[in-house]
Amino acid sequence: MNHPTTPHPRERRRVPASGHAHASVRSAGAAQGQAHPLPGGRCLLDLDPMEPDRRVRAPLSSHSYLYELKLTGQRVRALVNHGSVALLDAQGQDCGPAFAPIARSLALLPGGPHVLDGVCTVQDTAHAHPLDSQPPMTLCLFDLLFHDGRDVTDEPLLERKQLLSELLGPELPCVIYMGHFEDCGRGLWHAVTQLHLDGVMARRKDSAYQPGGRSG
Repeated sequence: MNHPTTPHPRERRRVPASGHAHASVRSAGAAQGQAHPLPGGRCLLDLDPMEPDRRVRAPLSSHSYLYELKLTGQRVRALVNHGSVALLDAQGQDCGPAFAPIARSLALLPGGPHVLDGVCTVQDTAHAHPLDSQPPMTLCLFDLLFHDGRDVTDEPLLERKQLLSELLGPELPCVIYMGHFEDCGRGLWHAVTQLHLDGVMARRKDSAYQPGGRSG
């Protein structure tokens, strides 16, 4: 699951909505030590992040793969359930208080429980351009593990990403959908290297999400 793609993923950025006061946000900090149970007898702590298998060199271009921009930041698992939000880092520790603006945004999502996987990037505000509208922290979501209480980890990656895109819908503050490219990894890889970006992730379109496993 390691390799090329490039800088202009199909991102959906969000504009602040006025409903923050109505969102009942319970960050993981309010429930620290809890396992956050899910339907089917699983819990959020069971869903360890799936990592790339760096021993596997995925093809630069293939109809079997999709390609995403590799990000540097804090891996985050989010449980969203009717306005209640829990955020855990890759080690299963509560990171809700550190990412409170993101928790408030995710609380606006309808329904639940949903479990989302992504990376939180933090802007270097000391070197930011005065006109840069990028929020100080952004959660880039690239996978969906539970959708309205349904375990979708066995569904193909392409279908999970479609569900994620539909769930995120219109713009949300501090949260974006991490888009992807299909069948065009080689050109994207060259663009990434020229722009000195972090790299590209290649994932099989038909792959399931294996918590704690590796993909390639």
